[in-house]
Amino acid sequence: MADENFTTTTAGVPVASDEHSRTIGPDGPVVLHDVYLVEKLAQFNRERVPERVVHAKGGGAFGTLTITEDVSSHTRAALFHLRDLDMQWDFWTLSPESAHQVTYLMGDRGLPSS
Repeated sequence: MADENFTTTTAGVPVASDEHSRTIGPDGPVVLHDVYLVEKLAQFNRERVPERVVHAKGGGAFGTLTITEDVSSHTRAALFHLRDLDMQWDFWTLSPESAHQVTYLMGDRGLPSS
């Protein structure tokens, strides 16, 4: 008795493998002759993407916070840190995408020419 659990193309032709694609050599690029892969990619691109759920509008409170007593026993948050220069340089050197920001920040842009 033949195995009835096999994958087919959209035309009903059985597919040799649902997990592997035709490639040029063992580690080569995938070829365009792999009709089943092209069908899978086309079907994936045409799947319906659900719309995002609309979020409720937010609200805010406005005013001034005045601390009248010592609240250090209620919190450990250090809300008002001084800038740590080591941390700043670590961020700049470890994040190449920040180079544009650094050149503007440290450059002569914005200074009067005379």
